[in-house]
Amino acid sequence: MNTVKIEASYTPDELQKTYKELDDEQLKAELEAVNKELDKIYKAEKIVNAYKRLKSNEDFLTLFEEGFFDEEVKRVNELIVGDKGYVPRNLKRDQIENLVDKLLSVRHLKIYFVELDAKADNIPQAKVDMELAKRELKKEIEFRNKKGGK
Repeated sequence: MNTVKIEASYTPDELQKTYKELDDEQLKAELEAVNKELDKIYKAEKIVNAYKRLKSNEDFLTLFEEGFFDEEVKRVNELIVGDKGYVPRNLKRDQIENLVDKLLSVRHLKIYFVELDAKADNIPQAKVDMELAKRELKKEIEFRNKKGGK
């Protein structure tokens, strides 16, 4: 397995210049915001990793890719327009709405999976950037505490 080293989007010097302009309260608020963002990143990473494991499972692929995304969509579509694909069916409004809701649920799940794939690509960079920001914020806070604050 090849590992790729991810570089931070900015340098520690760039961060230090930015952090030096903040007062103590702003610095603490920034650290709190970074910690919250890191929590979100780690939660998203947990979900993405679970999704990656599922995607490598043949049963999952059969159930969702073939069953839900293909066969279920065809089945519901046939209920709406008939097996010829163009013959309107005499369905009541609430029946049509129910079937459309089913198609929308498939769409929403598919979009969610696409979004998880996109997150998987972005999480490593986000982690590196936020961990660097956290480290540099802590350094600045420690420096100010030793110096006596700003």
